[in-house]
Amino acid sequence: MGRLTIVFLVILGFMSVGTVSQSAASVDEEGEKTYAISLTRTADLQEEIYELEDRKVLASPHLVGKGDYLWKILRKKGLLRRKNLKELLSILKKLNPSLKNLDLIHPGETVLIPLKIVPVGTARARTAGPPPEVKTVAVLKDMPFDLYTVRPGDSLTKVIQGRYDLPARTLYNEYLDLVKKLNPTLKNLDRVHPGQKIKLPIYSPRVVKKAIPVAPKERPGAPPPAEKVRAAGSHPLRKALGEILKEMGEEWIETGEHFVPLKSGGEIDLKAESYPIINLTNGRRVIVDLEHALPEGMAKLIEANWKNYRVVHLEKGEGLKTALDRILDACGYARIRRAGKPLTVGGEIPVQLTADWIVIPSEDPNRTGDILLITLADEQAATPRSIREYLAGVGVRVIDYPGGMGGEEEPLPEAPRMQAGNDARALVETVLTLLGEKFSRDMEIPVFQSRNADLKLTVKADFFMNRGGRDCVIDCTGLGADILRFLEKHRFRTLTLGSFKDAQRLLERLLAYLEVPFTPGPYRIPAAQREDSRNILLEIPGLTFRNAQGEVIFASKLELPAGIALFLHEKGYRNLKLPAL
Repeated sequence: MGRLTIVFLVILGFMSVGTVSQSAASVDEEGEKTYAISLTRTADLQEEIYELEDRKVLASPHLVGKGDYLWKILRKKGLLRRKNLKELLSILKKLNPSLKNLDLIHPGETVLIPLKIVPVGTARARTAGPPPEVKTVAVLKDMPFDLYTVRPGDSLTKVIQGRYDLPARTLYNEYLDLVKKLNPTLKNLDRVHPGQKIKLPIYSPRVVKKAIPVAPKERPGAPPPAEKVRAAGSHPLRKALGEILKEMGEEWIETGEHFVPLKSGGEIDLKAESYPIINLTNGRRVIVDLEHALPEGMAKLIEANWKNYRVVHLEKGEGLKTALDRILDACGYARIRRAGKPLTVGGEIPVQLTADWIVIPSEDPNRTGDILLITLADEQAATPRSIREYLAGVGVRVIDYPGGMGGEEEPLPEAPRMQAGNDARALVETVLTLLGEKFSRDMEIPVFQSRNADLKLTVKADFFMNRGGRDCVIDCTGLGADILRFLEKHRFRTLTLGSFKDAQRLLERLLAYLEVPFTPGPYRIPAAQREDSRNILLEIPGLTFRNAQGEVIFASKLELPAGIALFLHEKGYRNLKLPAL
């Protein structure tokens, strides 16, 4: 059981260990101390800090690739989840003065992307005094090392900065080089994995901010202490809850200690291993009592002192669905829809969303943020990546747990597409070819000739073929009604398409003439292999028919988005783009 103490002190502020910088602080309207975010470079990346008027900006160059567009880049970097979209775009323009139109970027261009934006001059100045003594990295070779076990959500620089008061230059120019030498199997400092053990040199007793605790020796046969029974990662729901909430864009804090000050004096000290905190983007904080060990009176005391705090007690043996259901209710989101309550998004291709939870973080049009679609689904029932990426483009983030929680993925391939040309003649030729029909174009057909050959009637046919022993003429340019009647009288089978202004209607008429079965849309296609009450349903206009090889052709007037086109291709369809007549 985690340590829970009430310390009666005069408290000036609140601190969540390991999540913010303590270099400067200010007091908000409720008296809670807030901390300025410091700019931190990441090892081995080409990040630089720029000064723009009253802002310091940590920016990283991005080489534009094929299929990239600005919103896609910002979304992949997690920047659209923040509340500063207007400021972000303004800074982006200033960093890239040659970028005249944010909607027009081209492969091969390099765009500076602002990762962090910090106001200059808002932090309270430190008390003047001599700088702390810092030993050089050279002497670290003779010092002992701590063996650190990586936890979910850790990054190496975050761990180091949370423990040692190293100047940035020393950290990036010297200390990280030594870490590489001490850990030769660690190929990339930006990629560490939960459970991985890393040697960290103890910099100096004076500058260690937080010592790594050494486990006490246990007597044989002695019962394990309560702290060890409830060690980090021991609770069956800890990993799942942390991964889902991080994927939602929220901060899941499960290391260090939380000090919750009381306005009447004193504070409550909670160990994060037993009481993780969710630090939400909407300003609310949710304390998760993993084993219902926090007394109810203490929970009420926290909520009574702070309007933005909620406490959720989990019961022993409680399942993930029930636990997450209660946690989401405490997060203060604008709306939450449960399974079986659909939400429709999209324009030309409506998508009906249903999931275990549809979370709408805010109804405020000035606040950016994706709709969150959360479903408990394994790999076999997970939403295809092609649909996840399409929905991300329309502001819907799909979270399938554990099925959709993979690591870094390669760019999606492009689905092959067929173009049916720009007019009716090109469309007819494409379809006849797909069906394997033998035909001639622009053929002069002798329809009638007198016995002494002094009278001839010749008709130019756009398409001519013989089907079942009968001559057939397909006209796209508009033969007169009298000519068509004459052809029919002389046993020609005719089809005129010159009056059609809709490509799908024309295609339906052509297929009916050729006696080829087809199915008109729109089609309602489920995205995943799971029940309708928790699935994503796409409604795609078009029609289908089979070609000569038995493949299903999906023909549509729409320029299908890349994700939808790939999804249909994965389902076995060949995509045919119909022309605008």
